[in-house]
Amino acid sequence: MNTRNSYFFSQHLDTMLDPVRAQLVRCILLKLSYSPSYYTTHVKPGLGALLSFVGLLWLTSVCLIISVTIVINTRAPIFFKHKSVPQLKTFNYIY
Repeated sequence: MNTRNSYFFSQHLDTMLDPVRAQLVRCILLKLSYSPSYYTTHVKPGLGALLSFVGLLWLTSVCLIISVTIVINTRAPIFFKHKSVPQLKTFNYIY
């Protein structure tokens, strides 16, 4: 019995059997139909972690290149610091 048929069968157990037996058969079907493979337990999480790390490195280098070009072209700082003037005359810096 493939996974699609077992899913359909487990959805309609309540109409064929009493609820206690239906739950028992549903648990048995789930245990029989699913067994995690090596790909889902080892390869997929490792590949996700590796690709996210590579993406972070790539985006960090892109942001660094953009910030260096801003400094070279405009001679302005990367982070803008502004002094705010509120109503109570307590000055704050906004970044």
